[in-house]
Amino acid sequence: MGVESSTELSRQFQEITSWPKTRVESVIKSYAEGEYDFGIDYQVIMNITGYDPDDAKELLKLHSKNDSGIVNAITVLISIIALGNSENRNEVGRLEAIFDLMDFSHNSQISLDELTILLLCIGASFAFILNVKDGEDDSKDPVIIEFAKQIYDSLGKKHTSNITKDELVEWTKEHVFVHGATNVNDLYSKLAQIATPSAEGKDE
Repeated sequence: MGVESSTELSRQFQEITSWPKTRVESVIKSYAEGEYDFGIDYQVIMNITGYDPDDAKELLKLHSKNDSGIVNAITVLISIIALGNSENRNEVGRLEAIFDLMDFSHNSQISLDELTILLLCIGASFAFILNVKDGEDDSKDPVIIEFAKQIYDSLGKKHTSNITKDELVEWTKEHVFVHGATNVNDLYSKLAQIATPSAEGKDE
């Protein structure tokens, strides 16, 4: 994924773009093996990234909606997956890694509720990376929730069933990647288009 070359990133986000795949995978593994909560503080960020306290606090601040000192772990991990290993353009691999964040049963499938949470976290992560205020605004959440249902409907799936990793990958390739939306800027723009009144009800 990465961002457009003209995009100005904060120092922390810029540094992550230089992380190799092995470091990205190590952070994800550390979070999973640490059995941490969804809400994490800077100390957890230190533990999973190897950051010193100041850098961990800065990364936390970049993902904060308020002054609670707690941020969404999935959102942070999505940011790392989206920005890390920037020389590798395997977007399907990144999507699969993001999917796995919600695949708690490790059977390559998640529920509609889990897909919805994943989409909300993706939107928040990309907003934080691009430093747009939508990352602090939950008003578009109902539309993103409806979008998850639209993905299910376009696949002919019942809302009570699970969506597999392969199904989501193929849907994304057909409806998103095929249009050239492969970086954070383009993907966020597509989500923003979905989360507007004029886009409701359209088959994205």
